[in-house]
Amino acid sequence: MSWKKVLVLLLALVLVGTLAAACKKKEEPKAGPTPGQQEPKKEEPKKEEPKKEEPKVIDKPLVIGMGADPNSLDPHALNDGNERLITANIFEPLVRQLPTSFELKPLLATKWENVNDTTWRFWLRNDVKFHNGEPFNAESVAGTVKRALNPELNSGYLDLWEGISDAKVVEPFVVDIITKDRNPLVPMRMAWFPMMDPKYVQSVGKDVVEKAVGTGPYKLVKWDRGSGIELARNDAYWGPKPAIGKVTFKFQKEDATRLMALRNGEVHIARDMLPEFKDQMPGFKSISGVEFPVFRINAKHPILKDKRIRQALNYAVDKEALKDQLYSGFARVTQCQQGKVEFPGGNPNLKPYPLDVAKAKQLLADAGYKGQKIEMIGERGRWLKDGELIEAVGAMVKDIGVNVDVKILEFSKWLEVYFDLGNPTDLIFVSNSFDLGDQDRPFSGYIASTGRSSTYLDNIPDLDAKILELRSEMDIQKRNAGYAALWERACDDPPWIYLLNLDDIYGVDPNLNFDPRQDQKILVQEITWKK
Repeated sequence: MSWKKVLVLLLALVLVGTLAAACKKKEEPKAGPTPGQQEPKKEEPKKEEPKKEEPKVIDKPLVIGMGADPNSLDPHALNDGNERLITANIFEPLVRQLPTSFELKPLLATKWENVNDTTWRFWLRNDVKFHNGEPFNAESVAGTVKRALNPELNSGYLDLWEGISDAKVVEPFVVDIITKDRNPLVPMRMAWFPMMDPKYVQSVGKDVVEKAVGTGPYKLVKWDRGSGIELARNDAYWGPKPAIGKVTFKFQKEDATRLMALRNGEVHIARDMLPEFKDQMPGFKSISGVEFPVFRINAKHPILKDKRIRQALNYAVDKEALKDQLYSGFARVTQCQQGKVEFPGGNPNLKPYPLDVAKAKQLLADAGYKGQKIEMIGERGRWLKDGELIEAVGAMVKDIGVNVDVKILEFSKWLEVYFDLGNPTDLIFVSNSFDLGDQDRPFSGYIASTGRSSTYLDNIPDLDAKILELRSEMDIQKRNAGYAALWERACDDPPWIYLLNLDDIYGVDPNLNFDPRQDQKILVQEITWKK
């Protein structure tokens, strides 16, 4: 079956599901006269103007629909996205990104500065407590960092914390973050480092995965696995109290189920909605996101180590058709890099691989490809239209003559396969998020031979050296120029099948004041009811 037929079939199936879902439907006392002062003459009381009423805070429960259960509520364990959505309301980092930019604002830290080549110093708030009543201080930060970086934890966030090696208490509310080398990204990296109570973590042991205690505006009430998670407002919160007292995250795997729940008022925010649902939803919000779906290529594979094969896979994919037919234009084709060209270090001169079946077939022939089987692993339900995207790309790759075996796994199993770098699969789908607003993560995490998620080529010391050099480069212009050059190299000798940059799409109750964040977090403290 051709990829065009696959796209038509996928769209028809989505339409059937959509139609089915649509059918279900005290005043201060005044001071008296001072001694020797005459009593003032009494005047007729003036008519007081009616007082303006303060806007009422509406404390109505909020329900958020999402595609799947998190695997853990340990904010340092698995970087699966679903966990982040919940824990961002329970735990807090030292700093936080603004909603629609990479600019930072103080949070648990009030200020910070680069002290020397390997030290960033953070001054902390002194009025914060964890949900269990324990104080937050420099000891908390140091303990959190040491625990998260412990190899035994094997954290999925290590690539976001790249170069951080330790934390040291300076004063009760001053802490130093220590790095292996110069690291200009430490403040941004700390935006992705939620703080925990080390004593509590030690006391509960492995149960920390479902007994979350942070400093945030919401506390965990209960977790019904497979059904939902309920949070309640932290009335002892150090900052402004949130308007919404109770929030439930409901797990609804099927897109049409979330649509129906939104239309019926059972859900007030629905994540990862299909573009074709736009006119069926009571409210709609979208934002240009930081998700970049790709297929990671195992360039150590005997066949795939030939860059001509990897180039052929890129020429096989009609990315414009995927953008328009699968995502209804709520995406854009990436310019042969894992980020937007307008981001620092992006390369605006690079062009996407065009669809060129003839060239793809010629490259396969030139590389001596003889029909050997290539395994393509994916999952369904974690990212927008991920299953459909995987199947469509699989069909396109088959059209150039590659013997590809497409397998869709449960997300938990997919995670195991993705992080099994000792036995990497040939091609695996993943949507990488550009969380730091900097090019270091794609190169340090996915291309460098030491990268946590790298299945790229070995024995490339000049490339590893350049990535390490740029990671510690404090001169912004040099840094950006260096990354632009690296993207040119990664385009010619691709570690991925480059695809798209997706918009984030939400269904929203029209009575809700809600705007999406670029970092994909839903911070309930930023949400209010209109009536």
